[in-house]
Amino acid sequence: MKTKEKDLFGEEIPTVYFKSATLTVNEGWMQMDCGKSSVDNNRYVVTTHQLKSSEVPTECCDAKSFSELVAKLLNQYYNKK
Repeated sequence: MKTKEKDLFGEEIPTVYFKSATLTVNEGWMQMDCGKSSVDNNRYVVTTHQLKSSEVPTECCDAKSFSELVAKLLNQYYNKK
C-alpha cells in the first residue's frame, strides 16, 4: 500500500504538484534551488511533479512572485503553530 504524502501541517496531499528533489534526480521544471544540504551533501531543489509547463501557476514562473509565495507559505506555517 502506497503511503500518501503529507504537507507541513500533517494533512494528506491528494495530488503532489511540487516536491523536493536532489538536483541530480530533478525530473520536472525546477522552481527554486535550495542549496547544498549539510546533512547529506546533496544539492536540493523545489521542482514540479507531473505538471506540463503550461500548467505551472503564474506565481511560480518568476523569481519575484515565487519568492513572495514561499514567504507567504512559511508565514502561514509559522502562524498556524
